[in-house]
Amino acid sequence: MRKHLLIIFLFIQVSFSCNKRPSAGFTGYDIFLIGGQSNAFYGKQSGRIENSFDLRILQLGRHNTYNYRLLLAIDPLHHHQIVDSAIGFAWTFASLYADEYLEKSRKVLLIPCASSASGFLNNQWNRGNPLFTDAIDRVNYCLKTYPGSRIKGILWHQGESDVSFGDAYRRALDAMVINLRTAIDADDNQTIPFVAGGLVPYWTERNPSFRIIDSIIRDLPLRVQKTAFADPLKPSVIRKPDDTVDAIHFNADGQREMGLRYFNSYKTLIP
Repeated sequence: MRKHLLIIFLFIQVSFSCNKRPSAGFTGYDIFLIGGQSNAFYGKQSGRIENSFDLRILQLGRHNTYNYRLLLAIDPLHHHQIVDSAIGFAWTFASLYADEYLEKSRKVLLIPCASSASGFLNNQWNRGNPLFTDAIDRVNYCLKTYPGSRIKGILWHQGESDVSFGDAYRRALDAMVINLRTAIDADDNQTIPFVAGGLVPYWTERNPSFRIIDSIIRDLPLRVQKTAFADPLKPSVIRKPDDTVDAIHFNADGQREMGLRYFNSYKTLIP
């Protein structure tokens, strides 16, 4: 209970302080865009999740009075939907990144933009679609508003909604990566690291069409420069304690493990 109250207090304090002028010596944010659909944030487990926090890791708020405000990054993050007692892979990734790469004068800024059941077939993530435009607007806002900030990567998890798309998914995914990069107001934007995650193994085993989409995501690094794949099969298969429950989503433990795998894949794309 005390930890829960402390998190609420820190959330309020950091929300207030982060929207004032940055402190002396601060040189900007390392920004990560989190896109895709519900497997970016729907890692559930029984009971209340003990949320982690780190004053070095912030998020761009979205809901209620927090829209476009900087907040402490605490799961559930401000994706298009907020699911109680659920986490995504982004916080684990950000924590590992902060420990290994973050300069002392900087902070990590997560921009959560994933939305349940979204994809290319339902016209959400193609260039000019609502989710695509929202993500670009938020990234460019932060780059313009906070001098010295840099877009350090895009983390993507999607594909379940597009299993009927077949091989056309390949063209849509590749175009989206290129178009996202092009629309971001940053130097060398076509080399922004992009990491895509594989779908839940238990789920993809159920249907050949599911495996087609998963294989297209898996082969993205063979087709598009500066991309990597976070593999739920290696070094071990990520499975839930009971794989017959909600087979399409990683659970909380699976999300934490995926966060580690996203980070390890990301490291292959940077010096």
